[in-house]
Amino acid sequence: MAQGVLRQAAVGAPTAVPALAALVHDEALGHLRALLAIDTTNPPGNEILAARYLESVLAREGLAGEIHEPLPGRASLVSRQRAAPGNAGEGGALLLTSHTDVVAAEASRWTHPPFSGAVADGCVWGRGAVDMKSMTVYGLMAFLLAKREGWPISRDLILAAVADEEAGGEWGMGWLVNNRPEAVRAEFALNEVGGFTLHLFGKRVYPVQVAEKGLCWFRLVAEGEPGHGSLPRPDSAVARLAAAVDRLARRPFPMRVTPPAARFIRGLARAAGPLRGLFLRALLVPGLSGPARRLVPRARARHFQALLSDTANPTCLAAGTKENVVPSRAVAVVDGRFLPGQTVEGFLEEVRRRVGPGFSIETISAHAPTETSPDTPLFELLRETLEKADPGATVVPNLLVGYTDAAALSRIGVRTYGFTPMRLPPEIEFSALFHGHDERIPLDAFRWGLECFVDAVKRFLTEPRFR
Repeated sequence: MAQGVLRQAAVGAPTAVPALAALVHDEALGHLRALLAIDTTNPPGNEILAARYLESVLAREGLAGEIHEPLPGRASLVSRQRAAPGNAGEGGALLLTSHTDVVAAEASRWTHPPFSGAVADGCVWGRGAVDMKSMTVYGLMAFLLAKREGWPISRDLILAAVADEEAGGEWGMGWLVNNRPEAVRAEFALNEVGGFTLHLFGKRVYPVQVAEKGLCWFRLVAEGEPGHGSLPRPDSAVARLAAAVDRLARRPFPMRVTPPAARFIRGLARAAGPLRGLFLRALLVPGLSGPARRLVPRARARHFQALLSDTANPTCLAAGTKENVVPSRAVAVVDGRFLPGQTVEGFLEEVRRRVGPGFSIETISAHAPTETSPDTPLFELLRETLEKADPGATVVPNLLVGYTDAAALSRIGVRTYGFTPMRLPPEIEFSALFHGHDERIPLDAFRWGLECFVDAVKRFLTEPRFR
């Protein structure tokens, strides 16, 4: 059982969503390859190149795209289609949002060049294939088809492809929310990290993101008397900081079960069946959660721990300039994440209790957790779409332990779901594709996801029950 708790299974029945024309799939693949060939590594970003590409695609369809460029090269594109005259319902706009910046790639470690958009071995390869230029294309194609096919949309449809998400979003969605909120204000948004295949005990589960942990990046600073390296100094800044970092790394934060984490784990338990479901439900019980996590593969155990507690991971260390000089200052950068129901201030107070007195904390970036109820007609439509496209699969609301642009959108009241559908084969682990070598998306997964995405968007915008 220890090695088989989350064993992957074979892919099941074929898609049941309405099929798009082959030419639409070919067009979408062409846009994905073109975007992957544009190097938007952040830093420096240079997302203006992707924004201009998208602007030109929209212009060919008679659609206007507005480019927002708060810094040279740091650009986001936003476009809007208004509800059909005489057809507007009571609902607010639907925002299809993605980011066009990507993290760095070590080209020498890749099978195919990371900015080639190569098609090989049944996949499209490139930095951003999953995170998240595929979603940019999903949104683009739904936006184009709404215009071409004359969908009688009952609410505004907004397309946003933004900069800088990989570095916190200050010059992308964060800037738009702070400076052009009406451009992206909507009732709902569809964003990244949801609708992918999780293989569980021979079952297929599709998590859809409804919540995110809060973020607090901070510097932990120790100061002390400098001196010559030949003399012992156990109370030096470096020694005290090292002890504090060790305390942060080795002492888990208290377990806390939040509603979104409980919904996710209970959803997994229902999909797993009665006996295995008991094991999964044990993760939610104090006293049983730790032993239960020890029975799953290490990567899964870490994920469950992150779902059920705050975390503070030291990521950078800096001290000293010379071998024989004891420095007066030592600094650790820490990546802190905290669950819904916690605040930045409360999280940092818990950090202070862990490291003890004599340290200062300098906040680098912080924002609150986000949470959107799954009890909405849109979430039910997303569930219906995925379960229709993959009969026998289960859809569960999910708490993301990272962050996305949903954090910025929440400040203006936008309710965001992570829905970038892709049906992955057992041999491809979704989480391993993010920021890793050889990022790629299987062609079948991309086509399946495009079908699901366009189907859900069209129905939400046009069916009377969603007006």
